[in-house]
Formats: sequence, structure tokens, C-alpha cells
Amino acid sequence: AKLKAGKPVPPKPKLPQLNSGSRKNVTGYAITFEREVKELSDEELCTDQPLFLYSQKSKELITSTCNSVKVEGQLRNPHPLIVEHIQQIEYREIMKKKNPNYLNSPYWFRNISTKSVIDIRVSKELSNRAYRIIDTFIKTIEPLEGSVNITPCSDRDCCNIHIPDYWTETTLYEETVDERIKGRRSYNTKYTGRLSIKFVSQLYKDNTLIFTDESDNSLEKQIGNIIFTLFNDACRSKMKHEQWSRKWDREQKEKEIQRQLKEKQDEENSRLKKVVEKANNFQIAKNLRELAKAINAKSDNIQDDSSYVQWILDKADYLDPTICKKDEILGYKYSVKSNEDEE
Repeated sequence: AKLKAGKPVPPKPKLPQLNSGSRKNVTGYAITFEREVKELSDEELCTDQPLFLYSQKSKELITSTCNSVKVEGQLRNPHPLIVEHIQQIEYREIMKKKNPNYLNSPYWFRNISTKSVIDIRVSKELSNRAYRIIDTFIKTIEPLEGSVNITPCSDRDCCNIHIPDYWTETTLYEETVDERIKGRRSYNTKYTGRLSIKFVSQLYKDNTLIFTDESDNSLEKQIGNIIFTLFNDACRSKMKHEQWSRKWDREQKEKEIQRQLKEKQDEENSRLKKVVEKANNFQIAKNLRELAKAINAKSDNIQDDSSYVQWILDKADYLDPTICKKDEILGYKYSVKSNEDEE
């Protein structure tokens, strides 16, 4: 409006730089999609090419980021969610000592916890290692438009990892074994020192990814591969959903075709049934007239049989679908002048 009026216009201010806070509300700055699943062919939806939907620039960014990620040996400048988890665990330990009976209650988590945090289930000995792994994971996915979202739960910690168009519930845990207490029937749960991280897709609950410590490949060394796999799984989930959607559409169309066919078949059978009934009645009417004629020909007492013969002829006319005749008692049956009786 100022330009049209010939007035000076101040320069447009530049957008501020993205930071960890604003990244959660901005999309498309790092990860972009080159292909839309709706436009893909059925063959393309079945492709095994990694990161198939992303643009070339996004593929290169994801690949280079995952190849360069490294878990440091010390926890420095931890992510706010890590700090929050440390503080919450310390608070829970204090509450457990003050109220030991809470552990015997099915609602112990609700009683001692004021909030949910990242779902980390490890021994104290491995807590620092677990924090370093999760801290590296979060700081790596955030520049790729990823984030960790804490979900309020009443009975457990619950967090979801979000990357573009993909949600997965995530747990980092230390595997355990149950050891029977000598001389007793009870068991002690013992940590094994082996860490695993699990991702359960929010779209397909049966789609679960688990990565575990291996003798020659610790979880720290797998972080890059884990993140790459999540982005690739995001593509595959979108394509899988589109495949399911198309299959469902085809099934619904086929069901509608079969429903319409069944409707036509039922209608045709109904008409055929009526035609067959008319044909039978036509033949019966013909037979009745033959019967009346035979009775007339052989009757010794024409006067006594005439009313009976006339009654037979009237009923023949009533049954005959080519004649529109009303019976005094039965009313109308068929009419050749209208097709209303076929409806």
C-alpha cells in the first residue's frame, strides 16, 4: 500500500536464526520431500531404495550427519531433557526413601512422580552411559527437524521421537535376568550391563525396531545407523500406509461392485420368479379350461354342472396372466395392461 502511494518503505527484516527452541515449530528448513506418495506408482511404493521420498539434498544431509555422529566419553553440556531426567530420578529416590510403602502399591509411580521424563530404565552403574547415548541422539536429530516429546502417563515414563511425518515411542533400557534366591521360591532381578533401545511406531504398532549392544558393536557405535534407519523407516511407513490405503480402496470398490451385482441378481431373480409363476398359472388356466370343456362334454346333467363349470372358467380367467379379471372374493391377480405387478 505504501509503494502504491509512493511513500518510502522500510527494508524487510531478516528472519532470526533457528535455535533449539524455534526448530520445534519450523518444518522444511532441513528435510524436504521430493516425492509425494499419492503420485507414486504401485511399483515405486515397493522400492528398496533407502530414503526414497527425500530430496537429494536431504539425503546427503541425513547420510553425512549419521556418518559423522559420535558419542563422547563424558557428558558435557547435557540437553535440557537429560538435566530434567537426572533431577526427576533424584527426586523419586528421595520420595522412595521417605515412603517405602509406595513400592508395594500398584500406583507407586503416580504417588512419587510429579512428571514424566525420557523413558530410561537402567541401573545406576550405566546411567551416565545411557545419558551420553540419549544426549547425543537428541542433539543429532534436532538439526534434522527431529525432537523428543514427553507424553504424560500415569503409570510410567513415556516419550516419543518425532522426525518429519513420523512418530515412534522410544525406550532405552538395560536388559535384566531373574535369578532365583537360594533356598527360596522368589527371584531377584539383576541387570546384565547390556543396553538396548526400542522404537515402536505410532502408526503401526507391530513395527518395532530394537538395537542392542553387541560384543564388537556397542550402542554408542550404532547411533548413526539408528538415526538413518529411523528416517528410512519414516519413508517406508508412509509408502506402506499408501499401499494399505490403495488396497483398502480397491477392496471397497470391489465390494461395491459385488453389492451392485448382488442387487441386480436379486432383482432379476425376483422378476424371473414372478414370470415363472405367471407361466405356471397360465398353464393351470389352460388346464382348467380343458377340464371345464371335458366336464361339459361328458355331463349327463348339464343344468347341475353348469355352475361348477362356470366357476372353473372364472378361476381360469383369474389365474390367466393375459386377462385382467376381478374375482368377487380374491380380487385382482394379474394385469396385462400394466407392469406394476412386477415391481
